[in-house]
Amino acid sequence: MNSTQTSQPIDSEQLQSSVSRGDYEEVQRLIELFPPPYRKDWLDLLEIAWKHERRDIRDFILDKLEKSESLGAPGMVRDVFELDICRSQSPQREPTIALALLERNHSLRPEDYGKRLGDAARYNSLPVLEKLLPIINKYPHAVKYKLLRQKHENGLTPLELVLRAKNKHTVASVELIIRLDPKLLEVQAGYYHRTPLHGAVESGDAQLVKLMVDSWPRALLVHDDDGNPPYHYIEEFRQRTGDNIAADIMTELLQEKIFREFKSVAEIREARYGTHDTRKELSLDLSDFDLPTHYFTKFAQDISKYGRDQTGLRFEKMLTYVQLPNFDRSNGNQFHDDTQKLFRWLHDKGVRLIRDLSIPDSRSTPIPDEQIEEMLQPFTILNLNWRRLDLSIDTIHASVRDVHELHLYSSGNWAVLCYWSMPGVLGQLEQLVKLTVTIVSTGERSRARLEKYKKDFEDRLKLLRLGFEIVVTIGLWTSDSIGILRESHAKPHEYTISDELRLSHSFLEELESLKGPEPGRDYIKENPIKIAVIDSGVDQCRTTISDNIERGESFVEIRSESGMVRESPWWLVADPHGTQMASLITQVNPYCKLYVGKVARYRGDLVVENVVKAINWAIEQGVDIISISLVFHKASEDLATAIREAASKHILIICSRADLGAIAKDTFPADYKDQVISISATTRNLKPRADAEARASFLMVGEDILADGPKYIGAGLSDRISGSSVATALVAGIASLILTHDRYANPEDNTRRVYHRRSEMAKFFERHMVPGGKNVLQPSHIFAPYDGWGKDEMLKLFNS
Repeated sequence: MNSTQTSQPIDSEQLQSSVSRGDYEEVQRLIELFPPPYRKDWLDLLEIAWKHERRDIRDFILDKLEKSESLGAPGMVRDVFELDICRSQSPQREPTIALALLERNHSLRPEDYGKRLGDAARYNSLPVLEKLLPIINKYPHAVKYKLLRQKHENGLTPLELVLRAKNKHTVASVELIIRLDPKLLEVQAGYYHRTPLHGAVESGDAQLVKLMVDSWPRALLVHDDDGNPPYHYIEEFRQRTGDNIAADIMTELLQEKIFREFKSVAEIREARYGTHDTRKELSLDLSDFDLPTHYFTKFAQDISKYGRDQTGLRFEKMLTYVQLPNFDRSNGNQFHDDTQKLFRWLHDKGVRLIRDLSIPDSRSTPIPDEQIEEMLQPFTILNLNWRRLDLSIDTIHASVRDVHELHLYSSGNWAVLCYWSMPGVLGQLEQLVKLTVTIVSTGERSRARLEKYKKDFEDRLKLLRLGFEIVVTIGLWTSDSIGILRESHAKPHEYTISDELRLSHSFLEELESLKGPEPGRDYIKENPIKIAVIDSGVDQCRTTISDNIERGESFVEIRSESGMVRESPWWLVADPHGTQMASLITQVNPYCKLYVGKVARYRGDLVVENVVKAINWAIEQGVDIISISLVFHKASEDLATAIREAASKHILIICSRADLGAIAKDTFPADYKDQVISISATTRNLKPRADAEARASFLMVGEDILADGPKYIGAGLSDRISGSSVATALVAGIASLILTHDRYANPEDNTRRVYHRRSEMAKFFERHMVPGGKNVLQPSHIFAPYDGWGKDEMLKLFNS
């Protein structure tokens, strides 16, 4: 072996010369005597044979390379394969030897093909990938799945290796791979567990990004370890490179894809924001104004009062849907102008495209055509369902010419149906893919006559050979009413909540004037206590509350008769309960920040799954307190788990009892007594109400308390309410004052969460209960008056 290696340089030249001359026998003899020890030497011989078209010699060398056990053939063959691909990276150089190895009729194990796939991907060799991937595609799905996800250099899959190599063949190579398995775009790898789509967006390659999202849109929903979806990487690319043009192209591309591909608002939110809090509204559902207690006119006035928006809401440029109230049963007679105000408000908010617009217009006094055109022209509407009898097609042409799906309503007037089915009328809507026409049975025509009109209308449309789907039905004009469950109200009384909270408000005023390391008021505003209000939503138009709302989330879905799933906005309410609870909390602590988790529209549609989601969301937001003024009478393991998780994060959970008095039964989450503080109500004389429950952790005044309700429900005035839910909201507010006090008393300890623990807050309450009252709390006994508040007095109070 040593003599072979010593004489190798001389014999190598002789061997190469024999190959170039085509001396088969000499080549055979020399290889037997002096086999090349290195992959470079083998590859040089093969390249010479290929260059001089010595196919017989090339095949002999390949046979020798593959069969010689003494050379460790499998390893050497792969080495030659990889080296040839590597050399092919130079201009005008094709991986001919690697391709020849793949063409030969020899049996390789799947794992050998997997290794070759890794080699080809590492150098992004398109010719080799074009040859190799069809071979891999013939394997059973499980084997193919494994090979395409096999980790190679630095733990990267073949697809990720191609992306890292990045050359002129990248897009073509990626297309070949994901054609076999588009779900590869969801595979996470690397330190931050990013997907290939994350990497493509970060690189700014719009062509590659488009290929990926067209092949597998659901890759847009996958987050990295920091909760960032691929969309989030656009801004990182913009800031890193300053390439605004490429960033804008990707923004428009991904927004369009997200908006059109995902029907669920939750999925659109995931793709757009991930787990981040900087969110905008993606839809607008005003169907709660169908209720007889709600006034659309008042809402329209609030959002455009004095030319200023009163809500502070932010909307995306594209909305998934806008659902207006049913104007047949909406309160107020100014809905024509109110609707114009609404669309003007949306435009001022930056909305430019609405995917689904549904407007149940009034049958007797519909919005005029001119107003419809004026309202819709500033927007692109993809799917329009304007329930208006005999709507002019000219209005459609003028306002929503690019509509994709259109729903028309006919009164059964044959002249209108004839016009709709004339050549060149509907055909002008070049983007239309589906037309639905409902012929409404108004009682003016018999069913038989309507059936005849329907058939004749369909026949006329067929003759036009229009290139879109057409559905014609006969239906009824309905305007059903919806009931509402409201909090029980006590009779008006002279007593107000300020009577009981005067001392706590004095406490805040004193705290504002404190002089220390930082001015008290500034510190309170910069470090507010965060309270999650899990209820029926909160009216954002109520200005006494809106400044305290930090953000909100809705967990309530509304399924329409057509099967469409909409999200009920957290900031519009059908029931005043959540708004009233938020009002009480902010009356107690004007400096807190509210995190609104909407879990029901009315108490009748409350489900535990929504509450669980809301609690988990509150945990993600890092709140200090969760206030839950609602009950279930059946235990739920998911609810128990969410409560335990919140408590483990040192979040104080305050829940109401069920107001069942002596016949009280199991009540959740109040019965999770190791994790929550449960509350029942007293009269204003601090005596337990008849419906108070003995199992409550504490009792708090909860009778005839003045609370602000939604401005657009009823008269829009404040109301007096009673019950354990009222007491719970007040205790949540008082607990937030205690946490504010503790936080200011210990400014150097940012992690201090002593009173966030249920046990410690309960002890604090016990030390400051009403004398002689069993577990009864009263603000005047918690916030005892001090002369000249200072840090020492605070520390004394909170360490006593």
